[in-house]
Amino acid sequence: MFDWAYTEIHRAEVLVQGVIALIGIGTVAYTYVKTKAVVPTVGALIFAFFVVWAIHNASWFDQKIGDEFHDSMTGVVLPVRR
Repeated sequence: MFDWAYTEIHRAEVLVQGVIALIGIGTVAYTYVKTKAVVPTVGALIFAFFVVWAIHNASWFDQKIGDEFHDSMTGVVLPVRR
C-alpha cells in the first residue's frame, strides 16, 4: 500500500514539474510573439529558468532552511509558563 502511494506521489511530482516546464516555455514564446523584443524575452527566459530550477531543487531549499533554523536555535532557552 505504501509503495503504491509513494509511486503515485512521485509520478504526480514528475507530472507537475513537466507542466511547469511547459508553462515556462509557453511564457517565453508568448512574450516573444507579443513584444518581438529581445530584452523582455530574455527576462522571461531567465525567470522561467529560475522557476523551473527552484521546482526541481525544492529539497535543496528545504535542507538549507532547516540547517539555518536549527543553527539559530542552538543554545536558546525558552521560558516555560505554568
